[in-house]
Amino acid sequence: MTTLPHNLQAEQGLLGALLFDNSALDRLCALAPGDFFDPVHGRIYAAIVAGVRAGRLMDGVTVKQALSGDPGLAELGGPAAYLMRVMEQAAPLTSQAQAYAEVIRDLASRRAIYRICQETARAALAAEGEAVSIASEAERALQAIGGGAGAREVSLRDAGARVVESLSRPYRGLSTGITELDRLTGGLIAPDLIIIAGRPGMGKTSLAVNIACNVASDSVVSEDGAAIRSRVAAFFSMEMSAEQLAGRALSRRSTASGAMAFGYSTLYAREARPRPDQVAPLVLKLPDTLRIDDGASQTMAHIRASCRDIRARFGALDLVVVDYLQLAVDPAVRKDGKVQEVSAISAALKGLAKDMSVPVIALSQLSRAVESRIDKTPQNSDLRESGAIEQDADIILFAYREHYYLSQSEPRVREGEDEGDFDKRKREHAKRKFETQNTFTAICGKRRNGPVGVAELRCDLAHDIIADPDENEPPTRRQPYWKDD
Repeated sequence: MTTLPHNLQAEQGLLGALLFDNSALDRLCALAPGDFFDPVHGRIYAAIVAGVRAGRLMDGVTVKQALSGDPGLAELGGPAAYLMRVMEQAAPLTSQAQAYAEVIRDLASRRAIYRICQETARAALAAEGEAVSIASEAERALQAIGGGAGAREVSLRDAGARVVESLSRPYRGLSTGITELDRLTGGLIAPDLIIIAGRPGMGKTSLAVNIACNVASDSVVSEDGAAIRSRVAAFFSMEMSAEQLAGRALSRRSTASGAMAFGYSTLYAREARPRPDQVAPLVLKLPDTLRIDDGASQTMAHIRASCRDIRARFGALDLVVVDYLQLAVDPAVRKDGKVQEVSAISAALKGLAKDMSVPVIALSQLSRAVESRIDKTPQNSDLRESGAIEQDADIILFAYREHYYLSQSEPRVREGEDEGDFDKRKREHAKRKFETQNTFTAICGKRRNGPVGVAELRCDLAHDIIADPDENEPPTRRQPYWKDD
């Protein structure tokens, strides 16, 4: 029979230290009675905690009274005799008691992992449910380990100190690499869930790719300005392949290089395709720390596991992008309908941002209601499938291009309209279409910790570029990644 990991001496040492000094309880990591391998030790710990919280002194005498009828202690020689043995094993220093508590917590987590793996193996052998569902349930259970109340708590004073420290930076979070967008959002702040929403053709994927590339091309710097490491971004693309995203990035690079300028579509057009020797040098300029996972439909369990893997391999994870939310899968609620599934995924993305302390950008489709209105400007109620997206999001950004709708609605002669009036209206339409052909409007429909507003950006979607309206204006923190030549 497998012996589960435990350390009875550490449990006795911690309990003995608490009996000698109740104040040590305030300096321990969060422990629950169930974290102790020996149930008797768990009950002793519970008695100490309950008494201290009630304002009583809990020493050998008072704990003996509290557990006088405990059958487990009776088998060990009675409360008095066993508590005396525990106090003889007491950790001599408070720091050592803290170390014992961490050992106990770690061993409890290992036992929990073992039980989850056993249950997962049993479910897999019994063919209970789909494999994806079994894996999702196992991931949820594993994710919960170590996440008990108080495990990651921080004092209000410490949180306030972090706020003060952030005031020394141009923006509290990561820079998007686009000055006007940083002004609108305040930067990408962990653990915010940022929704970029729009109808097809608005450029929301282009905006997300620009931001991810800019972040991955940035570096974490020390106080003296030296680069410590490159920032790391994870991009989960369920609609476009990694090669397609790379093609967009290369076309952007080619435009900046000055030696040539080909659009994304040119890579796949046989008659105008650039030579390999022209494109190859640009590959070396693409950020290696932007990691792309292009599975067609991905579960939140897979996304979480991939994020943990990337963080383990690179030592950090600074940004997560999911393109797009409605294509992610949650097998546990899929049978309940798309609305419930999208709601669960939205909540899971917010949970991912909090658990990994990283900003998460999720792209979202809008409903067709936008198309039926005269004013095509998107609003929060247009978010598709679920109101939970609006509730969970910290920031909602709408991607809007007036030029797209102007191109879809060429003027027609109205009944009774003379030729001169029609020509004037047609020329005004053409003028407005020309003026907006390189304009991208980012509309902030929700910002939990700041005002909403609008940012007018410059776009060239043929080359997958979205940037500040005045390219000669220096960005607040650095050049966008395609302009560092």
